[in-house]
Amino acid sequence: MANNPQIQTNYGGEFLNRLLTLVTTGNELFERGLLHMEQNVGDRFSLPRMRLSKILQKRVEQPTSENSKGQFTIDERVLRPQDVMAYTEFNPRLFEKFWKPFQPTGELVFRELPSDVQEQMLLEVAKVARNELGFHFIQGVQGDGEEQFFNGILTRIVNDADTIKATTSEKTMLARLRAVWQKVPAVMRNDPNFCFLMSANDIDKYDDEITDSSKGADPTSANAVRFKGKRIEGLADWPDDVIVATVASLDIDSNLWAACNLVDDTTAIKVERVTNAGERYFFKMLMKIDTNIVWGQLAVLLDARQTTLSVSPTTVPEFAKSGGEKTVTVTSSSENWTAAVDGGTDWFSVAKSGDKVKVTAQANAEGARSGSFTVSVNGKTQKVAVSQAAGNA
Repeated sequence: MANNPQIQTNYGGEFLNRLLTLVTTGNELFERGLLHMEQNVGDRFSLPRMRLSKILQKRVEQPTSENSKGQFTIDERVLRPQDVMAYTEFNPRLFEKFWKPFQPTGELVFRELPSDVQEQMLLEVAKVARNELGFHFIQGVQGDGEEQFFNGILTRIVNDADTIKATTSEKTMLARLRAVWQKVPAVMRNDPNFCFLMSANDIDKYDDEITDSSKGADPTSANAVRFKGKRIEGLADWPDDVIVATVASLDIDSNLWAACNLVDDTTAIKVERVTNAGERYFFKMLMKIDTNIVWGQLAVLLDARQTTLSVSPTTVPEFAKSGGEKTVTVTSSSENWTAAVDGGTDWFSVAKSGDKVKVTAQANAEGARSGSFTVSVNGKTQKVAVSQAAGNA
C-alpha cells in the first residue's frame, strides 16, 4: 500500500512572512514609494489629526478669556483591516508529467516532493493574489459583493468631502495637469513628496503630447515624466482620465496609508486534503487589509471619466401578495453607485450586492401598492418602478 503523501500543511516562520509580505506589499503603490504600510494591525489603527484655526490678533495689555482666539479640532482617521482570503483546489497528480526531476515512486507526486517545489507553487499563488490586490489597493470598494473587500486609495479620495476638486473641459493631459496644479495649495507644492498620480495610458498620452510639440525628446526616446518639476507616477491599476495630486511616500508623513495583518499563526496558510478519502488538495491563505488617506485637503482630484449608468429592468415584475425577492442589474462605469428607496416607502427594501440590487417586498394584506427606488452615481440617476398585487382581493 502506498504511503500517504507528505504535503507540508502549515507554513510558518520566515517563509510565511516572505509569502504574505509579497502579497500585501507587492502592489504598485508600495513599490513606487507612494504608500505608508502599517503591518500587523489586527483590528484598527488610528491616524490622529489636529487642526488649529487662526490665532493672531492685535496686542492686548491684559488678555482675558474673551480675547482667546483659535479653536483646536482633534479627530482621527481609522484603518480597519478587512478579511481577504485566497482559496483554490488542485490535484497533485496533474503535476507528475511536468516535474519529472522530482517525480517519486508511488502514485502521488507530492509524497516526497521537496519543500522548495511546494513553496514555488505557493509563491505562484501569491503572485496572482498580489496582482489582484493591486487593483483593490487603488480602486477597491468595500461591500457585500464577491470582490468588494476594502476601500482603495482612490475610492477614499473620491468619497472624501474635503478633497479639493479640479475641473476642465480640455482633453489634453497638459491642460488637465495645469487644471490640477492651479488647485494645489502653495504649501503643498513645496513638499518634497508631492507628486501626481495617473494611469499608465495617460502618462503615455502626456509623453506623446510633449514629443509632438517639438519641445520634447524625439520619438525614439522618452521624455522626463514630470510637470512643473514634480514627478508623475503612471500606475497600471489607476483608471484613465483621473489625476490626483497629493503627498505620497513610504514614511509616516505620507497622505496615503494602508494597514495589513500578516496573520503570523499556523492557520494563515494551509495546504491540506479537501477530504480524507480524496486526492484533491486545497490551498488557503488569510490576510487583512485596509487603506485610507490622512487629509482630504492634501489631495487634488480631477475626475474626467464619462460616467455611464443603466438598469435592467426599469420596472420590477410585480410582486405577489406574499412578497419575496427580485433583482435588478446595474451597469455603471463606476462601482460607487448607490440605491435608495424613494419617498419614505417602507413595504419594500433595496440592498446592493455586486452589480445587482436586491429588492425585497413584505407580504401585503391590503390593496395594490406601488413605489420606486433610485440608483445614483456621480450625479446620474435611474429610477426603477416597483409594484405589488393586492392582498385583500
